[in-house]
This record gives sequence, C-alpha cells and structure tokens, in this order.
Amino acid sequence: MLEGYRLYDADAHAMMSPRMWETLPKEYFVRRPRPTRVSDVSDMGRWTNGWLVEGQIIPHALGPGSQPGNEPARVLEEFGASSDSSDFPLSSFDLSDPQARLRGLDYMGIDHQMLYPTTLYARMTSDPCFEAALFRSYNRYMGQ
Repeated sequence: MLEGYRLYDADAHAMMSPRMWETLPKEYFVRRPRPTRVSDVSDMGRWTNGWLVEGQIIPHALGPGSQPGNEPARVLEEFGASSDSSDFPLSSFDLSDPQARLRGLDYMGIDHQMLYPTTLYARMTSDPCFEAALFRSYNRYMGQ
C-alpha cells in the first residue's frame, strides 16, 4: 500500500526460460526454443542474444515481426543476467520460485499483479501442432 492506496501492477510478465519447455512431447523437444548468441554484434546494440526457434532468432530487432524484450540475457546467468539481488532473484522472473516473486512484490509495495504470458511464445512457429505443444508446455509450467 502507498498512502492507504492499494498498488496494482497491471502489466507484468513471466520471462521465458528453458524450464518452460521441459514437458514438451519427445517429437517436439528437439525443436524447443534454445538460448543462443550472435557473435558479430558490433552494430546490434543489446540484440546480441535470443531464442533460436525454427531457424530464426526471437526476439530480433530488424525485419518482420521485430519486437523488444525477453532475451536469454534477462533470465540466464550464462548469458549475463545478474542474480546479485536478494530482493529480485532470477528465479522470480520466470516464476520458477513463486515465493521469491511474492517477496519481490512485497518489497516494492505491490498488492496485486496481473501476470501475462511473454509476448514471444505465441509467435514462434508456423506449425500449428508445434505451437499447440508449446502452449501446453508453457501452461503446465505456469500452472505448477
């Protein structure tokens, strides 16, 4: 609460992580989103990493379907994400530790948070069966 008012975070997201794809069926597991880096990065700004899916890197800064956010560098230490903060550990970003997320909300004084899926997982493939498998795996992860 802030001066007697409840605080609402109306646009929160669970960041994508490899944990979300652990329950993909065998026939799709090899096609799962994989964290990847770009080595020729002198003119790419922060777009030096992404999720390799179906031969493309998502997110990407240029061309059709370009969009911001949710790179591996936000959630994976091996890609540069920092786990230094005890108030906001990486496990709170991908909800692998829901209690850590709640502690972070308490720290910030947020009373309620509307949590939305990441913007990436819904547009990663043109194969409807693979996309449905990604949705199910993501939803199982979030439900746990």
